Amino acid sequence: MATLALAGLAVAVDEAGGGPAVVFGHAGICDRTMWDDQWDALAPAYRAVRFDRPGAGASPAVDAPYDHAALLEALLDRLEIERAVLVGASMGGSLSVDFALAHPDRVAGLVLVCSGCTGPDVPLTAAEAAVGPLYEAARDAAAMVDIDLGLWVDGPDRPGRADERLRERVRAMDLVCAQHEFAHPEGRATWREANAADRLSGIRVPALVVTAPYDPPMSRARSEILATGLPRAQRLVMDGCAHLPSMEAPDRFNRALLALLAGLSR
Repeated sequence: MATLALAGLAVAVDEAGGGPAVVFGHAGICDRTMWDDQWDALAPAYRAVRFDRPGAGASPAVDAPYDHAALLEALLDRLEIERAVLVGASMGGSLSVDFALAHPDRVAGLVLVCSGCTGPDVPLTAAEAAVGPLYEAARDAAAMVDIDLGLWVDGPDRPGRADERLRERVRAMDLVCAQHEFAHPEGRATWREANAADRLSGIRVPALVVTAPYDPPMSRARSEILATGLPRAQRLVMDGCAHLPSMEAPDRFNRALLALLAGLSR
């Protein structure tokens, strides 16, 4: 791991392998290590890069909003990467869409895992609406993480809970994020596009839109906007998974990811 100064921010970055560049963006409740199961699968055929957004993992939090597109542009420039495939989960995918609209010449493809984009609000189910007051009432980071695990890792429609090893892995990552959020509530990434949904037709690169049946309905609805709006989108439904399918079923996910990357290399 290296800590790089990027767009005025201190950012923890990992890099491995060679070949076409693949840059991973993590979910809001995770950090860069959520991609551990993909890391070895890509090397040595691809140049894999992953980083912690400020306030996650090993990147210190900040006290003001920051421009994520400027951060990612600075990362590509620093590593001398002209174009990359962006693989993003949840918020990481949404920010990847934002970057693709701002810098279309820097993006070779998109893999959007249970992601969305800025644009019209989607309706909430009663169960999802009930979670909002729980977050507002959470008095510490541990309480917020418990809510996150139930909504995102287990999924509101899953019978029972997710694998306990997965829950504890995410708990450790999310606890750091939640602690920083309580201490630095203004230090969040900003989007450049207020309504990216209206501009998806302008993103012409191949895209893989990954969904999962136990992902919360609001998240699935946002993914549907991507799947129908991106002109070159393929869909992948990860049966049996919730919001983090690359972690729940890494072998299945890796096969799809490698197939997309191989197609781009032809």
